[in-house]
Amino acid sequence: MTNAPTEREGEGAWTKLTRRKLVQWGVAYAAGAWQVTQAWITEIDRSHQAARTWRSFGAVAHQNRHGEQHLTTTSIY
Repeated sequence: MTNAPTEREGEGAWTKLTRRKLVQWGVAYAAGAWQVTQAWITEIDRSHQAARTWRSFGAVAHQNRHGEQHLTTTSIY
């Protein structure tokens, strides 16, 4: 083994911090969590869009059916 100094002279606090494995793994986990969250939000938006589309078709079909029924009924007046 070499006699490498554990604390290097003249290094800033950020350089010392980024050299630590715990910080590196923490950043990696945070980046992974961010990606999962963004993918989850995208899937929710996609499913909501599909649901809105199907509801729109259902509303049009419902209006069409009830509109046709209204036109075919007769009134005494």
